[in-house]
Amino acid sequence: MRVISCHRVLALLSVSVLTLSFSHSSRLVADEDEKIKLAWTLPERTCLYYETELAPKPAEAPDEPKIGKDPASGIDGDTPAQPRRCESSVVFGYEIDERGVRRPAFPAQDIEQVILQAAWHLPKGTVKVGTSWKATWQHDVTLDRLPPTLGSQYEIIGFEDVKDFGRCARFRGSHVLQNAQTSKARIRWESLQVSTESWFSIGSGCLARCEAVVKGITNQQREAGAAGTHDRLQWRMTQRFDSAEKVSLERRSEEALIRGLEYIWSARQKDGGWNRIFRPRGGTALALLALLSCGVRADDPRIIKSFRALAALPLDQVYQAAASCMAYEALLIRRRDDMGKPDASLTREEMTELERVAGYLLNGRSKINNAWGYDTDPDGRWTTLSLVEWSLFGLAAAQRCGVAMPMSMIRGLGELVLDWQAEKGAPVKRVVSGEIRTTGTVKVSRLSKPVAARGWTYERKVDSGSDPLASIPYASVTCAGINCLASLLEMAQNADKTERHKEFGGVDGFRKWKERVTDAVSSGLAWLELNYSVARNLGEAHSVSSRNHYFVYLHSLERACTFSETEWIGEHKWYDEGRAALLVSQREKGNWVRLVMETTDTVEDTTCAVLFLKRNILKPRWPVFTQKEAE
Repeated sequence: MRVISCHRVLALLSVSVLTLSFSHSSRLVADEDEKIKLAWTLPERTCLYYETELAPKPAEAPDEPKIGKDPASGIDGDTPAQPRRCESSVVFGYEIDERGVRRPAFPAQDIEQVILQAAWHLPKGTVKVGTSWKATWQHDVTLDRLPPTLGSQYEIIGFEDVKDFGRCARFRGSHVLQNAQTSKARIRWESLQVSTESWFSIGSGCLARCEAVVKGITNQQREAGAAGTHDRLQWRMTQRFDSAEKVSLERRSEEALIRGLEYIWSARQKDGGWNRIFRPRGGTALALLALLSCGVRADDPRIIKSFRALAALPLDQVYQAAASCMAYEALLIRRRDDMGKPDASLTREEMTELERVAGYLLNGRSKINNAWGYDTDPDGRWTTLSLVEWSLFGLAAAQRCGVAMPMSMIRGLGELVLDWQAEKGAPVKRVVSGEIRTTGTVKVSRLSKPVAARGWTYERKVDSGSDPLASIPYASVTCAGINCLASLLEMAQNADKTERHKEFGGVDGFRKWKERVTDAVSSGLAWLELNYSVARNLGEAHSVSSRNHYFVYLHSLERACTFSETEWIGEHKWYDEGRAALLVSQREKGNWVRLVMETTDTVEDTTCAVLFLKRNILKPRWPVFTQKEAE
């Protein structure tokens, strides 16, 4: 489900989805005297994938729960709503306790997670038919579309044998918004009622499936004259994978890469290019980067044709230019590997095109803050850290191919990004190494001294005005901040030594600047340790869902950890867990799709997923080493 303003509903209803079967042929085996202990028993590093569908309710499904008429929304609860796409979900065992309550480090951050947590909640002790219990849920009142307090009541209605899941406890829940007036979010629920029906697999120790009817209205919907929200949602657990199973993880990752590459090739157009949302140059460049990173030869006729198509496409946005520069560096790296000649180079035609694209980025910076907007504007001041990150990805790639970079730009942008980071943060003794023992426990080594966990926000305070969400750091932007500083430090070290010393005031001046950059990167990694997730873009407060920009976030996370030579974030092997999350969410066609802005064009998401699985071919010459003396 997505709770949004009415003007986006039509776009959401037009998306394509992977059709799954939600038939649940079951045999009711209720026994009023039977008592069973229910508990989540999911191993910590095992992840589950809960998929959804758009299809109408199956004929054999139970009657839809009724909620009654809601005066605030004006919606008659006895009229079933046509279901539409809701948010799929990935959850790891370490995120929830034995009753299904999210642990403090992994709070619900969108309405789908709120509903799922309420739907899969279990009682204490043993249960039988008729057992009832209650729960109260508190949520972050600064986040859009989260009910500040939700009161829940449950009752066990029977036990069933459900296909694929074995014996299940079936229970219903009623969940009602409380204290709506206390919410500080921009988009607030004024009325919300949810009715759920859940099937919990006793043998598997996890939720098998659930259905929900959601009724309510937000202030945004009311102000727009919309009727409100009336959705019937369904989730079913379709994939399960243990990231600690190393052999299976490696095998399935290779299989997923093959399927992902096949999808990318299948999406290629006759002219050799690929589409991306609105602008095809970015899709073509990202596809080429992914293919070359995965070992496709530089002299493959299809690659040659696609680079010709890339050069012919319009250049009118910084993301496109940055991805194009990265594609040319991948071409150079692959050519050197194919030929076995480390001194092989780009052709004169290729180098000319790379210089043109890099020049577009260099000349498109704002005169005010030295950064970029979505469309180049020398007089503009508004920028985002993601724009700076990708622009620097592109310029660093161009520099490694031989394009000179102005030292004043490097230092100026460094000061911008350093000033952008949060001023304060909780002290953290960062994990710098670890091992998973045969017992499943983790042994880690930490820094001897704590660092402040300081993340980055989407916009700078000076640009965000009174928006309270603009001051909330979140994962993808914190990764962007790390990547910006790592790219700038590498570019400074690759530059001419005389120019570098002149700009920074000699060797000592550059050393001090490098220490500032390294400390800021370490603080960013500490923030990621406190706000870790490979299942969602944790902290994303501006959008309808914490899985917004999810695949771009994973790509950015991989870059940040590669640039800083980080294999552990807290007690998590981020790469193994991230791969597991991608394995369970890959579609039948071999692609991945963003789970918020549903679209038939998934090249960007698929290429980002492939680049995460493969570990992007573009490697920094000078990683940022933050692992100081460890205990």
